[in-house]
Formats: sequence, structure tokens, C-alpha cells
Amino acid sequence: MKQLTTNIDTPILTYLSIFEEEIPEFLHDYLEIKEMKRLKGIGLFCGCDYTKLFNCRFFYSRFDHSLGVALIIWHFTHDKKQTIAGLLHDVSSPVFSHVVDFLNNDHLTQESTEKSNQEILANAQELLVLLKRDQILLEDVIDYKKYPVADNEKPQLSADRLEYMLSSGYILGRHLTLGEIKTIYQDLTLLTDEQDQSEIGFQTLKTAELFTHNACLVAKIYLSNEDKLALQLLADIMKRMMQDHYVTMEDFYQLTEAEMINIIENSPYQPIYRCFQELTKVKGSDKEMIGKYCVNIDVKKRYVDPLVNNQRISQISTKAKQWIDEICFEQRTPYAYIDLEDFRNDH
Repeated sequence: MKQLTTNIDTPILTYLSIFEEEIPEFLHDYLEIKEMKRLKGIGLFCGCDYTKLFNCRFFYSRFDHSLGVALIIWHFTHDKKQTIAGLLHDVSSPVFSHVVDFLNNDHLTQESTEKSNQEILANAQELLVLLKRDQILLEDVIDYKKYPVADNEKPQLSADRLEYMLSSGYILGRHLTLGEIKTIYQDLTLLTDEQDQSEIGFQTLKTAELFTHNACLVAKIYLSNEDKLALQLLADIMKRMMQDHYVTMEDFYQLTEAEMINIIENSPYQPIYRCFQELTKVKGSDKEMIGKYCVNIDVKKRYVDPLVNNQRISQISTKAKQWIDEICFEQRTPYAYIDLEDFRNDH
């Protein structure tokens, strides 16, 4: 067994070590394929690292997230195929991640960027060599959705959903501590869901409530006017960059965020991007603010109703049901706007 790779920053290493203290030997080479290396330059939080609206503890990449998902799957299954599938599930993530879904007007499902994942894997030559060496078929790792521990339907708990809820609470929201993450993780076990499939769930109600409260706080961040406006503003900048032929859609899937930001900063849209960077406040209104940069959109609701032994927490905890209902029945928020002249229709 090899220790978690030393080229991972110490704060991230400390966090990921909660899931597994060591990387399984077979997984190490898969981390080095070019499709995975590119993800080191793609943030998990969809551009929120680059604006003062948020205060992330540190930069956390899609690579880090993918490794975390793989370690969680390995912890619960010790199945190589499922673990590799989990590691590879985000290779199609574009620059700024779900910002490109916003660009594609896919605010509610945020899945438009996933369509090319299988095509990328099928043409990843380094990956194909490793799979042949390890006597694993491409079809066994090309779609992690076939493995319920790796991914399942909302509001169930899967390795993917677990990892981004924990990392979002710790790094983006900063309301979750490493100690709480350890408590949550050590209470998890494999249970059987209503469809007789394996699902990650909790052994004790108290810890399940701790996780559910965190998950709902994370969901509120992703439903907030600040998050909606930040992602839409970045999406509109990228849309204009494409219209003016500074970048192409293909660039989103080939460049890193640092490379894309360099292009933006050497374009006429640098002042708008600077405004995005310096944002500290988003204002609300019951009506559209004509002439200002203003958004009013519905977005994907990210929440979890985890199993506690054989029941959903919403069935046995009044507090948890109330938290989840606040997310499920959240009403469309008022218009969100900033004091920036609307640049979207000035062509």
C-alpha cells in the first residue's frame, strides 16, 4: 500500500485521510493519466474560489473530489471496478464545472456537462492500457451510475453525494469541522434501501442528524442568491467570450481554470471578470432591476434523506424532516442583482 500521494497539499491530505489512510496500490497509476491530472486545475466549487462572495478554506479540485469518492467506495466495497469507476466519474468536468451547465441553460439538472464522460474514457489511451494490464473491462468502469454505492438517485446517500456534502461543508461553507467529519464517517455503514440495493447509511440517529443538518446548510448555499448570481455571471462572461471567438466550447473541456482565467484577463471582458472577483454582496429585489445585472433562476436542489438503520431520517426525526422540507419546498427567491450594468444584450 502507498501513502496518500505527497503532491497533495497537506490540508487536503488531512481531510482525505479520514476516508482511507492509504491509497490502494492498484489505484495509484490511475491517478497519473492525463485526464485525471487535468482535473487538478478544475475546482469543485464552480468558480466560487475566485470571488470574494465566498471564503473557501483552500482550493479543492475535481481531482481531490474524485479521489475522495474513490476512497469512500473502496472503504465500503473493496471492489476495484467500482472504485476505479468512482475515480473517473468527473473526467468530463469543464472549466468552472457547473458554470457550463448554466451556460447551457441546464440550471435544474446540471448534467449537460456529463454527456461526454464516457466518450472521453473510451478514448483515454493511458487508461485503456492500465485496464488491460489489470484485466478490467472498460464497460466495468465507464459508468459509475451502475453502482449504487457510488451513485444513486436523490435523496439517497452515495459516495459521490457524501463526499461533496462533506467537502462543501468543510471548505466552502466552513460550518463543518474535521472532527465532525470523522464522527460522521465512522458512524457510516452499508445498509439496504427500499429497492434492496446497497446504500451508505448511519448507525445512530444523533450522527445522522449532524450530517443531515450539514447537508441542508450546504444545500442552502447552492440555493442562495450569491451562488446563483456568481455562477450565472461567470457563465455569461464565458458565453460572450465564445460569441466573440476568444474561446470555444472545446476549450472548456481541454483547458484548466488558470489557463482560462489568463485568456479572460487578456480580453475585453477583464473588467467584468474583475467585478466578479471583487464581489462581496448580492442585493435582492421583488422585481427585475432593468439595466443592472439581475438574475432570477431556479436551480438544482441538493439534499439528502439518509437511511438510519432501516428508515429514512425524515421518518424518525422531526428536526431532520423540517430541515429537509425547507430545502424541498424552498420558494423561488426574489431577483438577485449587483450594481453592474447589464452587458448581456449590448451586441
